[in-house]
Amino acid sequence: MAWTKALGISHYVVCRAHRITARHLEHLMALREHTRIQLTLVVSGPTPAALATIFKTVPHHHTDTLEGTRRHLPHAHQPLAAPSERYPWWHPAPFPAPPDEPWYELPSRPRRPAPLTHDSPAVDRTTTGRPDTSHEAVAQRIHTRIGHPVHAAAVAVRVLTGYDTDQLPQVTIPTPQRPRAHLPAHLPMWVIPLLDASRVYTELQGHIRSDLPPHLSGADRPFHLASWDKDDVARASETCSLTPAPTRKRPNTPRKSRQ
Repeated sequence: MAWTKALGISHYVVCRAHRITARHLEHLMALREHTRIQLTLVVSGPTPAALATIFKTVPHHHTDTLEGTRRHLPHAHQPLAAPSERYPWWHPAPFPAPPDEPWYELPSRPRRPAPLTHDSPAVDRTTTGRPDTSHEAVAQRIHTRIGHPVHAAAVAVRVLTGYDTDQLPQVTIPTPQRPRAHLPAHLPMWVIPLLDASRVYTELQGHIRSDLPPHLSGADRPFHLASWDKDDVARASETCSLTPAPTRKRPNTPRKSRQ
């Protein structure tokens, strides 16, 4: 549901719907009810009992002819543009990663989350000491390989800032009452749908109170991560071939002796 709302998806076409279990059909109907999407189920052969039961309670339209399908899907016969042109979040990175895929180093971990400005080097930073890359390559991997909306947004923020998993729950986003935050108001376009999906998911989990201002409701903190979520974010970073920056060791300075 979080991805559906954040990405503005209005229509799902489910092929081989006769193979869907009763439980998954209930989830689909709940998604349809909460998001008001158009849902098309393509059934081959007799209607399964579970689906027939749902049809008795849910308003629907049935068609089994080509003309009826064309009326239901008026744009189905028109040539479509490339997915990347129709959907700004579409990224065709391979999954799983090919063996020769280059690994990129995350920015160095800051000592603590610190407010960023749009001009901060971390916003548009590319990896140093590695093959030249833009954030587009990383965006492709995140969008293709991470299904959990919060984990996907967390990896994206790690790419921009270097924050580690234990720092992410402290990260804030700007609100009208508190415009100065750890993340700037203007982020790269590929990050925005990820943070939007994370916000919707967090709200669905009950971590945001709609009756309070954003800076008091929890809406300004996009990452409510349990211990297992932090482990999952670390694994998701590895799935995208991202490696933490080496830990910087403090130089050993001799302590001054008292005279």
